[in-house]
Amino acid sequence: MDVGVVIYNKETSEAYFAGAGRPVVIIRDGEMQSVKGDQMPIGRYIKTNDFTRKQIDFKSGDMVYIYSDGCTDQVGGDPKRKITSQKFKRYLLEISSLDFPAQKESIENFIDTWRGDIPQTDDISLLAFRV
Repeated sequence: MDVGVVIYNKETSEAYFAGAGRPVVIIRDGEMQSVKGDQMPIGRYIKTNDFTRKQIDFKSGDMVYIYSDGCTDQVGGDPKRKITSQKFKRYLLEISSLDFPAQKESIENFIDTWRGDIPQTDDISLLAFRV
């Protein structure tokens, strides 16, 4: 299982991130940065180490996204292929200035349009917040 976790202190704007195969994406002033998680899943795995806790200093106005691999692994488009992490992150950058209801609708439309008539291949989860 892949997952990302952010612990955020609202009073200090200090945050920590740890990811099992998933990144956290931060959009600040129209620029995107991505902090990678560790390349191992949660659960049984050949190599098990502690997950790396990475400190992130958020700034007011930052848009933060954590999402499951179902957002990037959905097959569709022409030719039929996965959305890919890069394409999905670029899309998040494009819509990051919208309010949350508009972002939700836009992401749903993006994935549904990409998928077309192909069944959904995995769970799709996304957590977003603005600092």
